[in-house]
Amino acid sequence: RTEVSEKIKIKYPHLWDIDNPYRYIVYTRILDKKGNQLLDEVSNPLGLRWFHFDAEQGFFLNGKWRKLIGTARHQDYYKKGNALSDEMHVQDVMLLKQMGGNFLRISHYPQDPVVLEMCDKLGIVTSVEIPVVNAVTETDEFLYNSVEMAKEMVRQDFNNPSIMIWAYMNEVFLRRPYSEGVELENYYKFTEKVARSLEQTIREEDPSRYTMMAYHNAPEYYEAAHLTEIPMIQGWNLYQGWYEPDIDEFQRLLDRAHRTYKGKILMVTEYGPGVDQRLHSYSPERFDFSQEYGLVYHKHYIKEMDKRPFVAGSSLWNLNDFYSESRIDVVPHVNNTGIVSLERELKDVYWLYKTRLSKEPLLKIGNREWKVRGGVSNTSTNECIQSIPVFSNAKEVELFVNKKSIGKKKVDNSYGLFRSSGSNRK
Repeated sequence: RTEVSEKIKIKYPHLWDIDNPYRYIVYTRILDKKGNQLLDEVSNPLGLRWFHFDAEQGFFLNGKWRKLIGTARHQDYYKKGNALSDEMHVQDVMLLKQMGGNFLRISHYPQDPVVLEMCDKLGIVTSVEIPVVNAVTETDEFLYNSVEMAKEMVRQDFNNPSIMIWAYMNEVFLRRPYSEGVELENYYKFTEKVARSLEQTIREEDPSRYTMMAYHNAPEYYEAAHLTEIPMIQGWNLYQGWYEPDIDEFQRLLDRAHRTYKGKILMVTEYGPGVDQRLHSYSPERFDFSQEYGLVYHKHYIKEMDKRPFVAGSSLWNLNDFYSESRIDVVPHVNNTGIVSLERELKDVYWLYKTRLSKEPLLKIGNREWKVRGGVSNTSTNECIQSIPVFSNAKEVELFVNKKSIGKKKVDNSYGLFRSSGSNRK
């Protein structure tokens, strides 16, 4: 084994950024003794950038404030499960970029290398995590295996410039094996040991990036095990208005976390209701799985996160619907919290985000899959009047039916834009 270390100096470096993801490529070649014949070669991406998170102001890339906004993702597809081709992975990352997203939480396991390759090329900041999910196993073997997975994750993906966060636990107390007593105390202690071992391992392997853990809405569990103290970034998976009834509890929880965990960086790592693109309601409500309630829910969350600069970023749950065997929702065995379907049909929520994030003028009529309609007359002239959503980042839109103007309406821009600014938030 021969170690080779060479210094490289680049004058006037071209930086990797969200809007201009410039990449260098580093080639490492082995030649024969005469230097004539190429024996082996590997190439690695190199992106030059600096970044930091601030507990009060959020995320900065190359000195510029950015609100990270994007999705989580499972590599799952209709009738294919996880057996996706490269083209399907590419398509998913393109969907996120075309929506205007700048962040991808690769959850809850390292995914196909082409995903990170596309994030590098398209300027999408990423977090990657190992599959320590819902619970831990109280054995030395589990601890050893978790630490080895963390090492492998960092060493495999170290050179990808899009990665800025390493994550290692998700909702690890969601399925606690004990409810009280000495067993629970010991379980907390062992989980803390795993968390501290993973944190130390990742910090030693890569001191340049940030660490993150995602919690569910049971802060008392994580506080009891000291898990809220360990990672650099706290990720909160919050579903108020869906699994929990009061949607306004969302912003109260954000403020509580900011107030309670001083100096900790805060991200919303999951949020989102189930949405079936076939279902509609003129009086949307929680758990009706309608497209309309999806819009109500996401507008609320967008507005509240945009108000709070200490929320460094968010990844809605999920980019796509995905298979989940235990689910018995509107589609059996499917979690349909995606903003696109298992077959990548775009839901209205996708267009909501695209109009909020797009820098180009955009106008889109929603409910496009609702092609056959019926209803009772609801006017004095025995007509049936039904509303449709229209998505636009213009100030005003005008609707025409059969070349006849139905009228103009102002666009509601009151719930935030997630626009990037200069070094100061505007």
